[in-house]
Amino acid sequence: MNPREFIESAPLYTRIGLVGFSPPDSITRMCTNAKCRRETTWSQDTQVRIDITETHPDIRFRIAAYSCVLCSQNCVAIIYELLSWTESFKGSNQWRYTAVRKIGQVPEQAIDVPSELNDRLGSAAGHYKKALICREQNYGIGAMAYLRRVVDEKTDELIDVMVELSRTYNVDDGDVARSLGAKSEIRYDSKLQVAVDLIPDALRPGV
Repeated sequence: MNPREFIESAPLYTRIGLVGFSPPDSITRMCTNAKCRRETTWSQDTQVRIDITETHPDIRFRIAAYSCVLCSQNCVAIIYELLSWTESFKGSNQWRYTAVRKIGQVPEQAIDVPSELNDRLGSAAGHYKKALICREQNYGIGAMAYLRRVVDEKTDELIDVMVELSRTYNVDDGDVARSLGAKSEIRYDSKLQVAVDLIPDALRPGV
């Protein structure tokens, strides 16, 4: 993971090895302001240093703030901690950090789905967003469960489209009913096979 990826997408409280890390001058992220509503470039406004040296070990925080270049009315602040301090050279008494950990973000972290994709997913957008959240937190199995629901719902929509087209080509009502019945199949491969078998020849490419 490079510095830009760390600022843009690193999960909270994940320790990442980045020797001499410095936040990038600009990042790319979704802007939710009504004037933007798209992925834009954000430029760094300022950095804040907070060093607590009365503890052992010392606690060293940094805050990097960014603003949307396009609308200048949206900002984000990333709070991270400098970790794993080592001497630059043995006996030099000069120290450097070799890891960082993101410990906060304002506004809070969220998984943003591009508006065009969100519109296309429709009612399945919520499942897709939950899948991305699971993946972000390294819960891959959980992500797969939500993605399966996205595929199931969109397959049902495709079956509905196929049924409408079948009626246009005067397909037998019994076959149309069987196509609609495929939506109730529990196993996805069975659902898909029923739907495939009932596609009329007129709708099959190359037939």
